[in-house]
Amino acid sequence: MSAAERRGVAQGIRSQIDEKIANVTRAVQDGNMDAREAIKGLKDLSSRAARMTN
Repeated sequence: MSAAERRGVAQGIRSQIDEKIANVTRAVQDGNMDAREAIKGLKDLSSRAARMTN
């Protein structure tokens, strides 16, 4: 894999993580939003569908 391809893959991964975190829904009066976003991102990225795309 060339350096340009690696950069493209890294950018795609960053975009996917950003999209997953942006789509986290917030509970009313939730003070743990940062933790909730992190957990949601990890769950999404470790799902069977996410693993199959690699």
